[in-house]
Amino acid sequence: MSHRFDVYLGRVLAVIVALTLFMALVPTAALAQDDTQSKVDIFAGYSWYNPGGRIPTGGKIPSINKGFGVATSFNINRFFALAIDTSGHYRKDINIGTVMAGPQIKLHSDHFVPFGELLFGVARLSPGGLPTYTPFALAAGGGMDVKLAHYISWRVIQADYIYTTYKLKGANLPTARLDGTRIQGGLVLNLGGNSGPV
Repeated sequence: MSHRFDVYLGRVLAVIVALTLFMALVPTAALAQDDTQSKVDIFAGYSWYNPGGRIPTGGKIPSINKGFGVATSFNINRFFALAIDTSGHYRKDINIGTVMAGPQIKLHSDHFVPFGELLFGVARLSPGGLPTYTPFALAAGGGMDVKLAHYISWRVIQADYIYTTYKLKGANLPTARLDGTRIQGGLVLNLGGNSGPV
């Protein structure tokens, strides 16, 4: 499990480095960062998750109502950002957490910031009575932030499709595929940049 985690983490970091270099080298004036735009956005809020699959023993994984999401976006310019995303979801019969990173496309305006994202990383699945498993995870989705003040926004909604798997070690059972939905909402701190209109 440690070797697999290292491989996945290495791939995530390689993608982040490549995207950072690409966006840093784009000289187009249209992509220049606006002084009134935040440089770092930190989200924290509630997270609901429906894993959308079954564990290998045949039981359906239920939706998880108790959860949190925390994410940091580094705005490279007006349209691109790099995000580091974590979430945790808890029930008495299963716990699922994710750590992912990847690019975001944002459309900054005075009052609204819609965004889309594609994230890669790992999930940690701990079903009750079964071994913990740490597979590759992928998230694709987006959301909408509404500016409340110069340095704070409200994430009205964020919805992501999350793909991951679960394999029961030591058993001759197929790998379970999880095609799930995660919905989040909460507050965003917008740090850096000069005060602009709200």
